[in-house]
Amino acid sequence: MQGIVLSRRDFREFDQIISVYTPEQGKIEMVARGVKKIQSKNSAGLEPGQLVEFGLAKGKEMSLLTSVTVEEDFTNIRLDYRRAFVASFLLDTVDRLVEKNSVDERIFLFLCTTLLELQATPDSFEFFLDRTILQFFSLLGYTPILGQCALGGEDVLGFGTVFFHPKDGGVICPPCLAKQTPNQEYFSISQEGLRGLVSCLDPQRPLVATPFFHRFVFDFVAYYSEKKLPDWSKVLSL
Repeated sequence: MQGIVLSRRDFREFDQIISVYTPEQGKIEMVARGVKKIQSKNSAGLEPGQLVEFGLAKGKEMSLLTSVTVEEDFTNIRLDYRRAFVASFLLDTVDRLVEKNSVDERIFLFLCTTLLELQATPDSFEFFLDRTILQFFSLLGYTPILGQCALGGEDVLGFGTVFFHPKDGGVICPPCLAKQTPNQEYFSISQEGLRGLVSCLDPQRPLVATPFFHRFVFDFVAYYSEKKLPDWSKVLSL
């Protein structure tokens, strides 16, 4: 079976629980016995972010790892702390938000593609992670509405400025803003800024620095995430 290693955590004295995302079974967890021992043959093939081929055996409570072979190590990511942080944050987010045995082959392909892209040097690691996290949330069913007013459905291209709050699910037009609760905090987006957002969300286009893109992404995913997410830009800026 093939999969991307998401995490490994200690379990008993010499064992660990390994979380892997597979195309056939989604996220699965298994026990790697003796993997913390110095002489363990499997330990090097269970690092988060590796694409591996592995074998399983049925255990009493959890599946047991029987063998593992590394198919892709993504070496360039491991050699750069910024790439390593981006990969680690993404893998941890997927591990925390995806339930076990929830199958979606798109998530597996997304992880493979993202790690391959990360091996190259992005123009901005923060913007790369912003877009990557938002793409992941789109796979979970949360996609911001940008082409029309999220409340009224009007074409927003006719307005010089639009407004955003994550609770609305996307941008809204000025008439709809006037109907909202006065103490609700919105931030304004110009037409140029809106075009920049659309461009940033298109994986086929190069990343273009948009000043408020991180705030837009973080506010959106933090609102819809079932678990609290740390602000990754604060770590990347160190």
